[in-house]
Amino acid sequence: MQVLADIAAEAVSWTTVYSKFLQEDATSKLHKVEEKINEIRHSLEQTPTTMEEFKHLLQVIMVAT
Repeated sequence: MQVLADIAAEAVSWTTVYSKFLQEDATSKLHKVEEKINEIRHSLEQTPTTMEEFKHLLQVIMVAT
């Protein structure tokens, strides 16, 4: 019976470690997405005053879609 309890405890431990890994990975990816959204938002908030700036704005729009 002790062997089963030890196996169950080890399984819980592994599950906890794996869950923590998945959470950290998902959090890291979420931060990258948030950073990209903020970069795009910043670019879209700019008012182009030159043709080059307007081209850049159109490029941002095309990449974001």
